[in-house]
Amino acid sequence: MIPASVLVFLLTVLLSVVLTGLVRSYALKRNLVDYPNSRSLHEIPIPRGGGAAILVSVTGCLSVLVATKTLTHTCLWHGLSAVLVSDYWAGLTTIMTCL
Repeated sequence: MIPASVLVFLLTVLLSVVLTGLVRSYALKRNLVDYPNSRSLHEIPIPRGGGAAILVSVTGCLSVLVATKTLTHTCLWHGLSAVLVSDYWAGLTTIMTCL
């Protein structure tokens, strides 16, 4: 049987992908984009709000873990590990430079 924390993690990933896609399409329809300037790392306009979708997903799924009393230190370490691995895999160094 799959542990509840793994199921919640997979639900978080799925929910993040779906909500980010919905927020992205909404932002593009409403022209809620960030235009590049001299301080930007991107060269084309980027839709705003994707981080809010991820925050809602993670907060909601953490709430489920807390409510079901399955949130453990191991679960938190697995989550942090997943963030660090995905950060490294995506080529982003934001989190790695903070450590």
